[in-house]
Amino acid sequence: MEAICARRQAEVERRNAQIRTNGLITEEVDKKILARLASKDFLKNFKRTSLGIFQDMGILRSAKEFHMGFDFVPKLIGQAEHDNERDTGFEANLVHLVGEACSSLADKHKTSIHMEKKRRHDAIQAEKKRLRDEVEAKRRRKERRNALREAYKLRNLQDKIREEII
Repeated sequence: MEAICARRQAEVERRNAQIRTNGLITEEVDKKILARLASKDFLKNFKRTSLGIFQDMGILRSAKEFHMGFDFVPKLIGQAEHDNERDTGFEANLVHLVGEACSSLADKHKTSIHMEKKRRHDAIQAEKKRLRDEVEAKRRRKERRNALREAYKLRNLQDKIREEII
C-alpha cells in the first residue's frame, strides 16, 4: 500500500510538474503573442521603408558603427585635412616653379608674336610705299612725256615759223 501511495504521490507530483511546465510554456507563448501584437500594433503606422530610413539616418546603428562614427572617422577626416593642407603647400610650390619656368617661355613666345606682327605690318607698309612709288613714277613719266610732246610741238612750231620767215 505504501508503494501504491508512493506511486500515486509520484504521479500527482509528475502531473503537477507537467502542469507547471505547461503553464510556464503557455505564459511564455502568451507573452510572445502579446509582444508580437503590441509590436504589430505599434509598427502598423510605419511605412515599409522606415527601417531603411532609420538606418540611413543613423538611428539604428550598431555599437561598432557608432564608435567608428565618433572615434575613428573624425580622426581620419582630421588626418586627411592635414594631408590635404600639406599637399596644397607642395602643389603651390610646384605651380610656382612651373609658372616661373613657363613664364620665360611665354615671354619669348609673346615677343615672337609681336615681332611677327611687326614684320607683317612692315611688309604691308612696304607694299603700300611701293605702290605709291609706282603711281608717283608713272605720274612723273606721264608728265615727262607730256613735257617732251610740248617741247616737240614747240620745236616744230618754231621750225615752221623759221621756214616761213626765211
